[in-house]
Amino acid sequence: MLRLLLSLFAAVIALALGAPGGAMAKSPSGAIDTAARAKFPQRVAMFVRHGPVKADSRGDPNATYWAGALAFADVFYYRTFGHTLEREYADCKDYVKMFTPDARLISDSRFIISAGGRTRTGRRAIFTSKNLGGVRERVKSQLLIFPHNDRFLKYRITYPQAHAERAEQEIDNFVRSFPWPPD
Repeated sequence: MLRLLLSLFAAVIALALGAPGGAMAKSPSGAIDTAARAKFPQRVAMFVRHGPVKADSRGDPNATYWAGALAFADVFYYRTFGHTLEREYADCKDYVKMFTPDARLISDSRFIISAGGRTRTGRRAIFTSKNLGGVRERVKSQLLIFPHNDRFLKYRITYPQAHAERAEQEIDNFVRSFPWPPD
């Protein structure tokens, strides 16, 4: 049931983001978008990259990660096009509500991590939903977004509410361990 739920959610996200395109170069440490210099390693903490690094319709890289049946994450590194963090964060929260109408915002806060040798301040929203892609299982979903130079680093992470405590520990480790592009 969980695999079906996660597969349906991944399909919805993929359709909403547009067709993949663009070229990615491989390195021993992971896939690197040569323009963005973003790394999407094969493994980060308990999460393993599921498939290749893709590019959205604008050529910005993204990748999907799975932590077994516990959680899955989509990671995006994309241009700001002049948007502030607050505007992009508000737009992303609206996007969640658009594609998952029963999603309920349960937490909305600043989120601070130490990454790439610096303190990074972003935003985090946590949602709950009980009807995702037609599958009726209560899930939680996190949206985390951080500004980085002329881009945003965004995480969308979904997991069953029944395993939230364990999943949230692994998510915290994943986000704090994910490699930041150079400044």
